Amino acid sequence: MRGTLDVRLYVVTEPSLTPPPRLIESCLAAVRGGATLVQLRDKQATDDELLLRAAQLRDVLQPHGVPLVVNDRLDVARKVGIGVHVGVHDVAPVVAREVLGPAAVVGWSVEDPERMPPEQLAASSYLAASPVWVTPTKTDTAHPLGPPGVAAIRRATDLPLVGIGGINSPERAAEVIRAGADGVAVVSAVFGADDPQAAAARLRAAVDEALRGATP
Repeated sequence: MRGTLDVRLYVVTEPSLTPPPRLIESCLAAVRGGATLVQLRDKQATDDELLLRAAQLRDVLQPHGVPLVVNDRLDVARKVGIGVHVGVHDVAPVVAREVLGPAAVVGWSVEDPERMPPEQLAASSYLAASPVWVTPTKTDTAHPLGPPGVAAIRRATDLPLVGIGGINSPERAAEVIRAGADGVAVVSAVFGADDPQAAAARLRAAVDEALRGATP
């Protein structure tokens, strides 16, 4: 595992799959199954709703030692004292780092290994290769990288790296790890399952097994 941030199984919430009444229950189930990082993504929520959900999730995840990041909303991250994940069209990692400070988790989605300025890499805690495959949960993305794209990003940086997009089975999770990622980020593969805890456990097992077989 590169660094101290454990990105082996990174779960991303989605309002249609994790509606507010089930948000905490679903995230805790994923954590019991082996999730190591949680992203709160809810673009439908009002500012007050997002602040409340972020604070509640932070409080229930802290005893488990699982960090929480919020998608895009730097203002929410600062007010709640959590990390942030930014995409290629969001605020830059260097700006997030300046606002949140050196200890905060700042994640950055990258779509092209040729477009990773050193200053942005230096400000990032981890990278998300996005998307690895086509995914129905996020359609405003670049052309899929595929495992070769993940491998190209791996060669360009030693930061913790996750693959995201279309990772809907343990087999695909293992394929992403073998391409050089340190973990996988998933949405429906866990939160769309009848049993999120069991689904998370299957993915985590596949990731761990693939990591054991990966070249250091």
